[in-house]
Amino acid sequence: MTSTTKTPAKRVVAKPGPPNSELKLSGGETLAEEWITPAIAEQYMELNRSNRKLKERQVAAIARDMLAGNWQFEGNPVRFDKEGYLCDAQHRLQGLIVAGRENPDLRYRFLVLRGVAEDAKAVIDSGVKRSVADQLRMNGHGHSVVLAGAARWALTFDRAVLEMKGAQRSITNSEVIDYIDQNPDLEEVVSIVVNRYKKKIDMPATLMAASFYILWRVDEEAAKDFFMRIATGVGLDEGDPILALKSRLREVKDKRTSVPEYAYLSMVLRAWNYRRDGRTMTTMPLMRGGRVIEAPEPY
Repeated sequence: MTSTTKTPAKRVVAKPGPPNSELKLSGGETLAEEWITPAIAEQYMELNRSNRKLKERQVAAIARDMLAGNWQFEGNPVRFDKEGYLCDAQHRLQGLIVAGRENPDLRYRFLVLRGVAEDAKAVIDSGVKRSVADQLRMNGHGHSVVLAGAARWALTFDRAVLEMKGAQRSITNSEVIDYIDQNPDLEEVVSIVVNRYKKKIDMPATLMAASFYILWRVDEEAAKDFFMRIATGVGLDEGDPILALKSRLREVKDKRTSVPEYAYLSMVLRAWNYRRDGRTMTTMPLMRGGRVIEAPEPY
C-alpha cells in the first residue's frame, strides 16, 4: 500500500510593521506578536481548511467594533496547526476583512501561535468567556446582570431589530458597555426596577428595565407614574390599558405561557401609547397573524 503525505500549507508571514522576534515554546510551537491588516487577514483565511461555518452576525459585530476602535488586544492568539493551516480566529480575521472594506488602513495587534498539535484543536474555545455583567461588576456597577440585559434589549429596540433571530447575540460586549456609558440614566432606572418593582410586576427584570428606560426617554415623570401604577394598581378605572397589561402579564406567568421575550416590550409600549391617546383597552392582544404584535415607537 502506498502511503501519502499531506503537503504543508505555505506559511504567510505578516510584515505590516517592525518585525517581532518569535518565542520558541517547549512543545515546539512558536508565538509572536503581529500587526495584521485586512490584506494579511485575507491571506490567513486562505489557510482556513476545516474550521466551523462562519457566523455572519458575529463577523459583522466584530467588524463594527474594529471600525469604531473598540476592538481590544486580549491575548487570545490566532492559531495555526503543525501543517500551517488556520485552526482558530476565523471570525476575528473575517471581521477585520469586512472592516477593511470601509477602512483598508486598519491594522490590529494579535498574538500568533504556530505549530498547534492536532489533538489540541478539540479544546480550543472550551473555556468560559467573561460576560458583560462580569465586566460591569468589575468596573463597580451595581445590579450588573439586569443592567447588561436591559442595555442589550434597549439597544436592540433602538436598532429596530427586536424580532430578528439572534439580534441580541450580534450586539458585542463593547457596544453594550458603550451604550451604558452613553446612557447613564439607565443605571438609575435599573436601580428603581430592582429595588421597587422586581417582585411586584410579572415580567423579567431586564425587560422591565429596558421598557421603563425607553419610556423614560420620552417622559421621565410619566414613565415613573406609569410603572408605579402597574405595580400598585392605584387610580386605575375600568378600561385603563394598564389593567389590560397587568391581566395579560399575570396570565402569562400563571399559565407559564411561552412567549418571545420581546413580546413584553410590545405589551408595555402598546399600553403606554393607548393611555397617552386616552383610549381604552379591555384585553391586551399578544399575537396577530401568528406573530407577536410589533412593538410601537412610544410617544
